[in-house]
Amino acid sequence: MEPKLENINDVGGVLEFTLNGLEMSIANALRRTVLSDIPVVCIHSYPDSENKVDIETNTTRFNNEIIKQRLSCIPIHIADDEFPVDSYVVELDETNDTDTIRVVTTGDLVIRDIVNNKYLSESEIRKVFPANKMTGMHIDIVRLKPKISNDLPGESIKLTTKLSRHSAKKNGMYNVVSTCSYGLTRDLDKIESVWNLKEKSMKRDNVSDDEITISHKNFLYLDAERIYKQNSFDFTIETVGIYDNVDIVKRACDAMILKVNHNINLIDNDETDIGVSQSTIDNAYDIKLLNENQTLGKCLEYVLHEQCFSGSKKMSFVGFRKIHPHDDFSIIRVAYHEPTDTIDIKKDIISACNDIVLTFKKIKELF
Repeated sequence: MEPKLENINDVGGVLEFTLNGLEMSIANALRRTVLSDIPVVCIHSYPDSENKVDIETNTTRFNNEIIKQRLSCIPIHIADDEFPVDSYVVELDETNDTDTIRVVTTGDLVIRDIVNNKYLSESEIRKVFPANKMTGMHIDIVRLKPKISNDLPGESIKLTTKLSRHSAKKNGMYNVVSTCSYGLTRDLDKIESVWNLKEKSMKRDNVSDDEITISHKNFLYLDAERIYKQNSFDFTIETVGIYDNVDIVKRACDAMILKVNHNINLIDNDETDIGVSQSTIDNAYDIKLLNENQTLGKCLEYVLHEQCFSGSKKMSFVGFRKIHPHDDFSIIRVAYHEPTDTIDIKKDIISACNDIVLTFKKIKELF
């Protein structure tokens, strides 16, 4: 595959670009990787066995679980992959001693270096928990009600949390984008040509101008969406702010390359289960991919089809299946025209994996 980049535009925090020369499984793998496989520094609070948040005092109207969930949703703006997350803790200690409701925000959080027991400066903390660029306001965490009487003091919240590094695959709270979508690139020239023919036909039938105008709008909303360029996809990516948009695409490519190389190592070390398929297809074999889903599986299915079914024609069938969404494995089923040993099957899978790695390296180089 020879991917090409066109119409790249990064304005207002939204990156738009067109990738062509790719099959849909590759484009979808890029989207899925952006949405789930890019790790970030985060506050990890769920499940309880992995909880890093220690709430010492909480007299607010929110229970501890809600506060922990809200903390985990806060994007932490640390883009350094080498940042020592185990060396820092985030602290919050606020009490409402005023006569009005007080909103505690990310602007009240402080970060302490536990190695030397020193707090980061205000300017450093603001880089990690920045204010909104448009409003200048920080993210709300909890509201503290004021003191009502000597017997009813103002509400307070005190907590400490360690930092972690996870991806949205672990929990959707740890996402890096607010938008990541793609669609087929519309073929504008062909759309215009098809409409011109349709318009001429309507005029021959003496259709009024008003009806033609309405028909044109309907055409653009419906039938025109079905006229597209083959293997060309329009992407839209909008970061939540931790990484910039182009960096997200590059990181997604790196994550996909890492994923594929990991599976190559498993195959090389005979840690991937390859066995005879329980199927009516002759000479069929199942390759069990542990902890993998459609992201890698559909890419392998397509590349194997191109290389061994349409190309060398050594295979009579190639298919991917994930039996249940909760399964921690998926299956690539291949069938050969002749009985084939495991060594040759491994060679075909590794060849397909190498092609996928090369494709994502090419995509990364485009940015």
